[in-house]
Formats: sequence, structure tokens, C-alpha cells
Amino acid sequence: MVGLAGSIGQVFIFFCISVFDCYLLSVITTTRKFFSVVYSNFRFGHNFNNMQWFGAMIVMACTALELTSKKGSKPKEKTDESKEKKQ
Repeated sequence: MVGLAGSIGQVFIFFCISVFDCYLLSVITTTRKFFSVVYSNFRFGHNFNNMQWFGAMIVMACTALELTSKKGSKPKEKTDESKEKKQ
């Protein structure tokens, strides 16, 4: 099961990079890690102090700010070699 989960994760990473770009993948990864830490806090009783909550909120605020600032960007297009030869 661990191997299957790892291979599915790798396929997701390659798909995300090929369709979008590395930037979006880093945003997805940061968001996933944030929610994993918050889930661990509530599920297993790993209590945060105020400074740790402040740091977690800074991470999410910066991630949201960067994501909204890149809102107008489109997925990267595949380059066509024939178009490049004509120009």
C-alpha cells in the first residue's frame, strides 16, 4: 500500500508539472503540509503555542497571497517545433 501510494503521488507530481508548472506544485505541496500539521495538532493533541499558530497563519497568508497574485497566469502551452521553425 505504501508503494502504491508513493507511485500515485509521483504520477500526480509529474502530471502537475507537465500541465501547469513547478510553481503550482510548490503551492500544492505547501498547502498539503500545512493541513497535515494542523490535522496532527487536533487529532493527536500536539498543541501549538501562540507563536506556532502565528507562524502557520503567516505561511498560509503568504501562500494565498502568491496564489492570488498569479491568478491571471495560464497553464503553460506545449511548444510546437513547426511554429518555431517558421519564425
